[in-house]
Amino acid sequence: MVSKRTIHHTNVTLETIVENAVDYLKYLKHDVELLGHIMVRAQQIFFEYYKVDIVDKTTIAAMAFTIWRMRYHDDKRWKLYIPTKEEDAFIRRAYYGGHVDVYKPYGENLYYYDANSLYPYIMKTCKMPGGKGVWHDNFCNKKLDDLFGFIQALVYIPK
Repeated sequence: MVSKRTIHHTNVTLETIVENAVDYLKYLKHDVELLGHIMVRAQQIFFEYYKVDIVDKTTIAAMAFTIWRMRYHDDKRWKLYIPTKEEDAFIRRAYYGGHVDVYKPYGENLYYYDANSLYPYIMKTCKMPGGKGVWHDNFCNKKLDDLFGFIQALVYIPK
């Protein structure tokens, strides 16, 4: 039997591939068959629990969204709004930002914050704009604390 213990990836080279082709093909066939069985079982589980066939979804995100809509989202109470191409482009620009790196990781009394790890916490505890947007063009008399949503602003700083 060909197994991971008998074929180590560091031993597979252009020089050894031809002389070991039979063993490599047996190993590959076994891997493909095993993966096929796993995928069939996953398909059965997803259909049993969620009535979703995994072959109908191209990504895990699409499958998760389908399951969420079927199981947890009440479309009558919270109708999902699909933004137009222009609205989507406007919202996406709000997520672009600078890139911050530490090139000399040395210092005293330093703290390290992984902002990406905060994403699930923020999604759970903070509000997120949703639904059809309301467009405004003048914020001169508005306080920042009273605004919520995606805002494009040109800020003038007095000298």
